[in-house]
Amino acid sequence: LTTDVIPYNKTNLSNWQRGDIVVLDSPEHIAIISDKRRNDGIPYVIQNTYPQSKESDSLLYWYKHNRITGHFRYPKIQ
Repeated sequence: LTTDVIPYNKTNLSNWQRGDIVVLDSPEHIAIISDKRRNDGIPYVIQNTYPQSKESDSLLYWYKHNRITGHFRYPKIQ
């Protein structure tokens, strides 16, 4: 899926759905797209940070720093 994150762009942001998996440039760092979004439409992420997992506003930061290396979605089960 896309790795572009464009604030206020409904078409782009509709590609980022809750439950999507985001892979970062560090192989042990994986995040999941949250069901919560900022006012500009960018979703929050749930990530494995020390000392515990947390929900954060990091997706646009990662995009601006070229850290997003993959964006995946499991197909819906019928």
